[in-house]
Amino acid sequence: MNSLFDELLNDFPTNFHLNESWTPKANIQEKSDEWNIELMVPGMKKEDFKLEVVENKLIVKAELEKSEEDKTYKYREFNVKSFTRSFNLPKGLVDEDKISAKYDSGILYVMVPKREEAKDRGPRVIEIQ
Repeated sequence: MNSLFDELLNDFPTNFHLNESWTPKANIQEKSDEWNIELMVPGMKKEDFKLEVVENKLIVKAELEKSEEDKTYKYREFNVKSFTRSFNLPKGLVDEDKISAKYDSGILYVMVPKREEAKDRGPRVIEIQ
């Protein structure tokens, strides 16, 4: 059985390595009262993440230990890596003290609330005098 498995993998590169730099994919949605950022980061735990706001930038980091590096693989496609990703925040429009996050099913959800003056109040009817 092992030789059959080896034959199947014969055409695959045996020293395949993923690109060392990795940036998770993100979705950003704007609502009337907040922005929602979703990052696809499967295989992590919520304890792996660090979020901070520095000079109008939301910085999302994940620092992981390299315990998997000790294992030898014939072929390897999936891997979880450390990363840093930053998002520019609109200056003066974000309520930084109320930014929150949750991690569920491989997605990191970050809620970035707008300040009261930045919220969309819908169309305004102006009365002509």
